[in-house]
Amino acid sequence: MDVKKKVLIYGIGNFFLQNKEDIVKDYDIIAFIDSEKSGWYLDKKIINPVNVHQYEYEEIIVMVQSICACFSIVKLLLDKDVSAECIILGHGLYGEYGKQIDKILILKDARIQLFFGDTSIKVRSEDEFNNVCEVFVKQTYSFFINNRKKNIIIDVGMNIGDTALYFAQMEHVEKVYGFEPFAETFLRAKENLMNNSEQKKINIFQYGISNENVKKKIVFNNDMTCGQSTIEDIRERAHEKYLNWGLIEEINEQVEQIEVKKASEIFDPIINQHTMHNIVLKMDCEGEEYYILEELLQSGLLEKIKFIMLEWHYQGNKVILDMLKKAKFSWWCSYKDNDMGLIYAYK
Repeated sequence: MDVKKKVLIYGIGNFFLQNKEDIVKDYDIIAFIDSEKSGWYLDKKIINPVNVHQYEYEEIIVMVQSICACFSIVKLLLDKDVSAECIILGHGLYGEYGKQIDKILILKDARIQLFFGDTSIKVRSEDEFNNVCEVFVKQTYSFFINNRKKNIIIDVGMNIGDTALYFAQMEHVEKVYGFEPFAETFLRAKENLMNNSEQKKINIFQYGISNENVKKKIVFNNDMTCGQSTIEDIRERAHEKYLNWGLIEEINEQVEQIEVKKASEIFDPIINQHTMHNIVLKMDCEGEEYYILEELLQSGLLEKIKFIMLEWHYQGNKVILDMLKKAKFSWWCSYKDNDMGLIYAYK
């Protein structure tokens, strides 16, 4: 008979209750941890996080539904000198993510490393966690072009490198060109690419894409990398949303100088270098998509693109669809909410 691991369970809310039967069967629970509750549960003591050092355990399993709260709990436990190797995220074992993410590791710097087959990505916020799951779990950018040509991906709004890695693992993708203007986000992408063999397919550039060549100062927040825009008013609208969601703190705000470059000047050499390939354009660039498409349409480059996957933000999809129609694209759409949605366009 296998000896069960001795564990502390952090959290006795709905996520634990939904999986209580399996957890009790799989583990020897020594105590429960909760920062707000006290007393006893299932004949085990409920302890405060500051007292974990008083107990002998092999692992602490965090059974909290909110990913944002999980990041805070991980940091709290690490600050209490709990080893990162001993902290287990319950989402890696149970529930929706436990079925779809192959492995979740806690790192010493409080980041979380997600594994999808041979691909791994490090995230530091709920924003990044959700974005990676949108790409790898929900397969937002899954595509196939039914011809014998290989595909070249232009990834505008590369973020922490998750989409670039997703595309690069596809057999029918030969090359990915990724663009990310924000310095810290770019460095995280670079680190994520270095940890994966797919990096040999990927070229990355630390600037954004727009309809002009310009440097500008934009406020950057570490916890909203997926909502960062190179357009000030779009950035402010996203910032208000993130504040309402409780995902960011004002203390993390810092002014950063970023650079954007004219779409046609950057894309033209790529397209001319790969005339025997399908050119696939992916855009998640927080408002720049309108300016990029307009500039590509005017320059005549839009008609050279085979397939487009983009997320639009705040200004609706009509302007974009009108431009795609002029360039003889067909498309289908979906809406996330009133402020954003997805468009898939093809020839």
